[in-house]
Amino acid sequence: ESGGHFSAMDLGRGSVLTYPLNHLEGYPIVFGSDRRVYVGSPSGEVLRWDPRAKSWGALGKPLFAVPGRGVNHVCALCEGPERWLYAGSCTGERARIHLETAEVQKLPAHAEQGNWYVSAVAALSDGRIAFGFGHVARILVYDPATGTPCLREKTSRLLGDAVEPGPCGSGSPGLPAAWPGRVEPVPP
Repeated sequence: ESGGHFSAMDLGRGSVLTYPLNHLEGYPIVFGSDRRVYVGSPSGEVLRWDPRAKSWGALGKPLFAVPGRGVNHVCALCEGPERWLYAGSCTGERARIHLETAEVQKLPAHAEQGNWYVSAVAALSDGRIAFGFGHVARILVYDPATGTPCLREKTSRLLGDAVEPGPCGSGSPGLPAAWPGRVEPVPP
């Protein structure tokens, strides 16, 4: 919860566990495959709650830090392949942190200059990671296997704009057919 505490209810016992956020906001919230809960924060850290151990704290070092900027919010978060947690910031940075080792890896910077912020991140069925950028309606698909961006989509067919392919491992400029809510690219 914003500015107060992180609370969790033990439904079996009917008790509530409360942990301080130290005046930080606590979102987004992701339930990890390791049965722990991960929470983004404006400190640039990912916080982790382990309900079995009843422990609470930062997963590792901050993912994002802009010198002179007090807020480096982890504002988008999702778990991807091989136990990596992918994150996006309010300044457009992207990084991943490993759930077991807490290793942090910065992802390649966005090729276009602009006033970016990451508004969403989702793991695709083929193992790639889609990042939505606010302010400019962009989607960047990142391929963890190759470490490169695969696809940059300006807008959807609804807005009548085109899809620009990037250096994708599969060589296909299209989104995977199994992706729910897939938007068909508009032919040039």
